Amino acid sequence: MRPSEQAVALFTNVFGYEPDPEALHAGECWQVERIDAALRRAKVEGWREAIVGATNLKASVENGIPPHERAGFMRACNELIGYAKARAAQIEEGE
Repeated sequence: MRPSEQAVALFTNVFGYEPDPEALHAGECWQVERIDAALRRAKVEGWREAIVGATNLKASVENGIPPHERAGFMRACNELIGYAKARAAQIEEGE
């Protein structure tokens, strides 16, 4: 399995140098895979935070705005929540 470009870029940013391409191909640069996995978990967590935020916003709107004014907003929140859940699942599966 080849490390993603994001993982290599993150490795370079964190450690201050690019990983050796031969070491990458030989599997000697295990940090890149660990960084890739950490980056994936962070992305998923960010999408989950977006879901919580949209859900909380939706609940506060439900309690404070008359029904005829909130329909479009509620639909947008539901679409955002659905997209965020789908994106988090994609990232967990390997983008």
